[in-house]
Amino acid sequence: MPAIKKYGRSVHKTWREVATPIIGKVIQDNFWKDEKEIRRALRVAYPFGERRRYPYKVWLNEIKQQLYMWRRWRGIGQTSDLSQLPLFRDGEFLEKQGEI
Repeated sequence: MPAIKKYGRSVHKTWREVATPIIGKVIQDNFWKDEKEIRRALRVAYPFGERRRYPYKVWLNEIKQQLYMWRRWRGIGQTSDLSQLPLFRDGEFLEKQGEI
């Protein structure tokens, strides 16, 4: 686990504490690019050596969380038109019409 010097002694950071600012910086630097390019940059920025076991799971989970927020901020995948959603047609729930 990564260690840092604080107050003259070694303090260990969690894997997530190491991964979070790296992922945030990569997303910030590539904010207006498409998701494929961001994921490519994140793949290059992986800091923990071999991609396996718990550090890699933490890395992937943190990417998932931060990309979710990035998508929400950019408005990707959101719709305010209910007719575009599969359970709605003309803004009404299909079950009311007995179509499900």
